[in-house]
Amino acid sequence: MELLQPKSTENSVTPQVFEPRVSAISRKIFFSFSFLYMLNTIDTKFQDIEEVQELRVHIIGALSIRELLGIIRWEYLLHRLPNMIKLHVVFVGPELFGEMSSDELPDNHCLDDSGMTRCPDCQEKNRLVLYEMSHTYYHDYASGPHYKKPDVIVAFNCGFHQNKGTDVDTWPESLQLMTRDPQIPLVFTSFTKNEAMNDLAAVEAVNEVEVMLDAVKNPFMGLWPNREVDPEDSESWMYYTNQYITVVRGITIPF
Repeated sequence: MELLQPKSTENSVTPQVFEPRVSAISRKIFFSFSFLYMLNTIDTKFQDIEEVQELRVHIIGALSIRELLGIIRWEYLLHRLPNMIKLHVVFVGPELFGEMSSDELPDNHCLDDSGMTRCPDCQEKNRLVLYEMSHTYYHDYASGPHYKKPDVIVAFNCGFHQNKGTDVDTWPESLQLMTRDPQIPLVFTSFTKNEAMNDLAAVEAVNEVEVMLDAVKNPFMGLWPNREVDPEDSESWMYYTNQYITVVRGITIPF
């Protein structure tokens, strides 16, 4: 499949300079392109992704200001995958809608479809994007009435390692469920190579997994540079959104 191919920044010491408008747009649109790149790269049932007609994606640790802002970007996947007729994107996270009360979001859950916001071509071909939002932890969502088995699980700029070993670390219970089925790959991105390795270690501390893609530089990372302030990460003095991609899957058959 032919994808856009931004210039690689592999082993670059000096950050590339991009026109500010392009850099700003990349922070939003490249989420969906990063996901598409992964599907086209790993050796799974998605190897012939151009032939897939329906896809259910769980996006974990989602934030309204990050994954939901400019939500039409997810329709771009339909534009790149001409045989797909239905894309179901589920956004899950305890901070998805900030401080919104349960009265404003009954059952901490809502479902919407792209409806008339679809482009004319998608409307004509009856191609649909369903958006589902669950304002809760993934392990709570997975045990609730709205859960349906996904084809793939994604966590952008995941931060799995950040609270590891502390009382406020809520990831282990969710990671157990996210890595229990070898048929469902878990894709996560990290800001730096050091973070990617620590995020993988956090996953491996919970479940034994097969590493399908080991912290590779993402050609569809955001192009807006951010200053690195971690003294333990000497890789670079800048980092980028979704800079590294890791893909794992469970190795035991779920009961």
